Amino acid sequence: MSTLLQQLTGQYNTIDIQFSHLDKPWLIFLIGVLLVGALILSWLSLRRLSSHGRKILIFSLRVLAAMSLFLLFLSPTLQLQERTKEKGELAVLVDNSLSMFVKGIAEDKTRLSKYKEYFNIYLELWNELNEDFRLSYFTFSDHLKSELANPLAKEIVPALDRTDFIKILTGLQDKFKDSPLRGLILVTEGAGQEDLSSLKSLIERFPVPIYSFGLGKLDTYKDLQISDVLADEFGFVNHPYIIKAKIKTSGFKGEKISVHLKESEQIIMAKNLLVDKEKGEYTLEFELRPEKTGEFSYIISIPAYPQETDLENNQRNFTTQIVKDKTRVLLLCGSPTWDYRFLRRTIKQNPNMELIAFTILRTPFNVIDVPQEELSLIRFPADQLFTTELKNFDLIIFDNFNFQPYFPINYLENIRKAVMEDGKGFAMIGGELSFLGGGYANTPIEEILPVQLDRKEGNFEPGEFPMRLTDEGKRHPITLLGEDAQQTESLWAQLPPLFGFNLLLKGKPTAQVLGINPFRKNQFGPRVMLAVQSVGRGRSLALALDSSWMWNFLMVQKTGDNSLYHRFWQQAIRWLIKSPDLRLIRLSSDLKKYPLGEKVKITIKTFHEDYSPASNPELKLKLRTPGNKIFVPREVIPSKIPGLSELELALPELGAYTLEAEYMKGEKTEGKDAITLEAIEARPDLQDIESNWDLLRLMAEKTGGKYTDISIERGKPNMPLNKEGIFKIVNQKDFPLHRSLVPYLIIVTLLAFEWAIRKWSGLP
Repeated sequence: MSTLLQQLTGQYNTIDIQFSHLDKPWLIFLIGVLLVGALILSWLSLRRLSSHGRKILIFSLRVLAAMSLFLLFLSPTLQLQERTKEKGELAVLVDNSLSMFVKGIAEDKTRLSKYKEYFNIYLELWNELNEDFRLSYFTFSDHLKSELANPLAKEIVPALDRTDFIKILTGLQDKFKDSPLRGLILVTEGAGQEDLSSLKSLIERFPVPIYSFGLGKLDTYKDLQISDVLADEFGFVNHPYIIKAKIKTSGFKGEKISVHLKESEQIIMAKNLLVDKEKGEYTLEFELRPEKTGEFSYIISIPAYPQETDLENNQRNFTTQIVKDKTRVLLLCGSPTWDYRFLRRTIKQNPNMELIAFTILRTPFNVIDVPQEELSLIRFPADQLFTTELKNFDLIIFDNFNFQPYFPINYLENIRKAVMEDGKGFAMIGGELSFLGGGYANTPIEEILPVQLDRKEGNFEPGEFPMRLTDEGKRHPITLLGEDAQQTESLWAQLPPLFGFNLLLKGKPTAQVLGINPFRKNQFGPRVMLAVQSVGRGRSLALALDSSWMWNFLMVQKTGDNSLYHRFWQQAIRWLIKSPDLRLIRLSSDLKKYPLGEKVKITIKTFHEDYSPASNPELKLKLRTPGNKIFVPREVIPSKIPGLSELELALPELGAYTLEAEYMKGEKTEGKDAITLEAIEARPDLQDIESNWDLLRLMAEKTGGKYTDISIERGKPNMPLNKEGIFKIVNQKDFPLHRSLVPYLIIVTLLAFEWAIRKWSGLP
C-alpha cells in the first residue's frame, strides 16, 4: 500500500480501474444468479434466530463476502496513469490546380494571389489558431500534398490535375483517423469537380466543420468555353444529324460571339450568339445532312476574343461514324419457290435491311385469254430498276432468274459497272433459269461471277447430295457457322442433304471456292456449289443450287432450330455488302482520346481473301493531322501472332488525327480502313474554370461550418471552432488486485466474523 501511495503522489495524475470478463455477459449473469440464489438460501437458514439485529448483521456479512467474491471473479486491475492534454488538429487546404492561377480582367492578379492578400491582412489569425490547434498544411488538386509551411505565405507550383474534392476529403479522413481533427479551412474556387452528386453525399457524412471562402465580386475574368458537345456516335446518310454545343460565358454581357462548326479546319457552318448575362450557359444547335458514309472529324470552335482568360477551352473536337440507315437489297426471282420464300423472310426479319423483291408469276410467253388491262399483276419495272434506281441498292440477287424476256443485255452491263466501279454486291442463286439456263454466258454478268460456266454438260442436274466445305470454307466468314473450323465442319455435317444443282466448270483463279458436291466431279475436281470473289470494288457470290431452303424447313422438322440457315444467309449478305467488321484490314486502339503528347498504340489486323491471317503485310499508311498535313508513319512492328502488327504514334498537337491504312498485294488493294484519334488538353482543370461558390457554401452549411465571401466580409474571419483538446496517456502502471492478498484477506475476515457471530448465537 505504501508503494501505491507513493505512486499516487508522484508522476501519475489519474486513477482508473478495469475489469475482465466484460466481454462475456452470459458468464457474469450466470455467476450473479448463483450468488443471489446462495444469498436467498442463507437468509432462509437464519429463520431460527430470534434476534432480528443479529440476523441482519450475519446476512450483511454474507452479502459483503459474496460481492467481494463477485468483484474478485471480474479480476479488477487498478491503473495509475500519467495523462497530458494535446491540441486538436486543424487542417488548412489550399487549392493549387490551374484554375486557381486564372487572372482577372485588367489586372495581373490570380485567384490565389487574391486569397493570399486577404489572409495576409489578418496574420494574427494564424497566431491565434496556433495557440489552440496543431495546424497541418496541404496543397491539393486531385491528391493531398503535405506542406511544411502555410501555402498562403509562400510561392506554390500549379498542378496539372483536375480538382477532385471526393478524393481530397476521403484522403483527409484517412490521414486523421487516429487524430482529433476539429475542422477544415478550405481555400479554393470550387471549379473542376465532375461527380457532384457523390460529393454532396460525402459532405453530408463529413465529421468536422468546413470553413470555405469565396472571392465573390473579386473574381473578375472574361472567358468563352465550349463546355460540352452533344452528338451521336453514329449518323445516317441523307438524314439530319444534330449537333448541340454547350457554351459557357463570363464577362461578355451584351456582346455577340461567333461559333463555328468545322470539318478538317474548314468552316462548314457558323452561328452567332448574343450574350445577355454576365455569366451564363447557352446551347447552340447545328444540323447537318451527310451525303456519304465514313468516319468524320468535326470541331466546334469560338474565335479568340480580347482579354480572354483561356483560349484552349474555345474548341472541342468530336468524331462520328456516318452509315447507311438501311442496306437496300434487290431480289429478283424467276418463279415462286420455297427458296425465294425463306430467303425473303430472312432478309425482312433484319430491321437494318430494306428489301425490294419481284417474283415472276407470268412470262411474256404465257398465253392467257384475258385482256392485258384486266390483269392485276404489277408490271416489272426493269427500266427504272436498272438505270436510275440501281445506284440506291447495295446488293442485287438473281434467284433462278432469266433476264432475257424482261430487259436488254445492256442492263447487265449496268449491273457489272455497279459492282466493279461502285462497290455493290451481286449474288446468283441456282436453278433451271440460272447460269447457263438464264442465258448469262458471254454477258457482263459472267465477267463478275466467281465461277466459269460449263458449256458442254448442260445446266441443271437433279439428285440428292450433301454440300461439304473446302478448307477455305471452314474459315471464311460466310460459312463459319461455329466458333472455329472444327465446330463449323461439325455443324455443316448436321445440315440435311440438298436436291439438284447447276453444273459449273470450276471456280475462277481469283475466287474462293467454299462449298462442293463430294459425289459429282469433273476434270477439275468436285463440282463447285458455293464460290465468292472480290471483283473490282465490289463482291460476288455464286450458289449453284436452289434447295438451301431445306436447311431451314427440314432442320425445323429435325431439331426445331433453323438458326444455321439464317446465320448462313445473314453472313453472306454482310460479306457481300462489305460490312466493316469483315474487312481484310482492321485498325483498332484502346482509346479514342489521348492526352497531348502521349504515345498511342494502334493494332493492325490483316487477312488474306480466304480470311487466314496475313503476316508481314504490305501497308500504305497516312496520318492526317489537325492542320490537314499528311505524314507517313513507318514504324510498323510485326507481332508474334500471325496477322497482327502494331504501330506507335505520337500526337504532338491538339485536335483530331486520322490514320488511313491501305493493305496491298503488289498493285492490288486488298482492303482499306481508317481510325480517328483525338489529342486532348493534358490540363483538364482549365476545361472548366468557372468558380462554384454555391458548392463551397453547401460544404460549409452541411458540415456545420461557415462560408465567407471575402468581397463582402472584410473583417477577420470568424470560425467558431471546437477548441477542446484530447487527453493522451503517456505513462501507465497496472496493479492487478486479484493477484494481491488484500481482497482475499477481506473475504476471509468477513467470513470469520460471520462464523463467530453464528456460533455466539447458537447456530451451526
